[in-house]
Amino acid sequence: MYQFDFKDVRPSFSGHETFPLRYGWLKKAYDQLYLPPQKSSGKQYESKDAREVFNSEEAISYFGVGKNMVSSIRHWATQMGVINDNQLTDFAFEFFDDEGLDPWLEHTNTLWILHWFIARNPQLVSYFWLFNFFNGSSFSRATFAEEIEDFCAKNELTLPAQTTLKRDIECVIRLYSERSHEMKKGRKAKIDDNLIESPLAELGLIVPIQKQGFFSLNWQNKPSISPNLFLLVLIYFWKTSHTHSSSISLESLLYDPLSPGRIFLLDDYSFIEKIYEAESHFAPYFNWTETTGMRQLIKKADVDLETAYAIIREQFVKEYE
Repeated sequence: MYQFDFKDVRPSFSGHETFPLRYGWLKKAYDQLYLPPQKSSGKQYESKDAREVFNSEEAISYFGVGKNMVSSIRHWATQMGVINDNQLTDFAFEFFDDEGLDPWLEHTNTLWILHWFIARNPQLVSYFWLFNFFNGSSFSRATFAEEIEDFCAKNELTLPAQTTLKRDIECVIRLYSERSHEMKKGRKAKIDDNLIESPLAELGLIVPIQKQGFFSLNWQNKPSISPNLFLLVLIYFWKTSHTHSSSISLESLLYDPLSPGRIFLLDDYSFIEKIYEAESHFAPYFNWTETTGMRQLIKKADVDLETAYAIIREQFVKEYE
C-alpha cells in the first residue's frame, strides 16, 4: 500500500473564516481578476494580482460581501484551482470565463473536480485525513478533532489552537453536508446565513445519522461520476503515487491515499461497477483482470500515463459540449 510522505507539508486549518464555498463565489473571483489579453501577447487571458484585488479597500464593494467573506472567497478560489501564485489559472479560464465550460457550477462533474482538488491537498489536513485515512463508521465534531490531533502527532504536523481546529472541522461539515437537517427534530425554524448550503453538499458525501451530532461518509455508488472523470482521477493517482508500477491491485485503487476509491468514497462493489462502466474508455491503455483471485488493473506495455491522461481529459471536456 502506498505510504504518503508528509515531510514537506505545511498544514492549513484556516483562511475560510468558517464560511463554506457558496454558489457564484468562484465566478466572482475569476471576474475580478480577469484582464483582457493584449493582442501581441498571444495569451487567452491576463490576470490581476490577487493580493491587490482582495486587499483593496474596494474589495467589499467588488464582491458585494463583508470583509471576512472576501477572505473566504480568496481562500476557496485558491484551494479549488482558480488562483495559483496570486494569478488566475488555465483551469479558471477554461471553466469560469463567460464562455467557459461551467462558470455557474451547473454540471455535477465540475463539483466532483472541485472536491478532488480539496481532497488531494495534504495541506488541508482535516479534509485530507477525512477523505484519505478515515476508516470509521461515524464521527462527531469531537471525535473528528481527536482524530486530527492524533494524525498530526503521528505525522509530525503542527497542530493549530483548539478553537482554530474546531472552526475548521465545522467548515468541513458545512461544506459537504446538507443543512436541511438543522431545521428538523422540532427545532424552531430559523433561516440565516449558516443554513445556506455549499455547492458540494449536492455530492452527498457527508450525511447526518440518527444519533444527534454524528455523521457518516456516504460510500454508496455515485452515478453522477462520468467514466472519463473516474479515469482522470485513477490515472492521476497512478502517475503520482505508483509511477513505476505496471499494475495496481483493487485494494490499492480502493484504499490508498488519493485513490479513486478514497476520493469518490466508493466501496468495492461500487468501484467494480465504475470499472465496468469505464472499460470501453480505458481499453486502449489498461486491462482489467480478475484471474486467480487477483483483481487488478494492468498497464499495456507501450502506454505512457501522461499521454493517456491528456487524451482522457480531452474526452472529459467534450462532455460539456
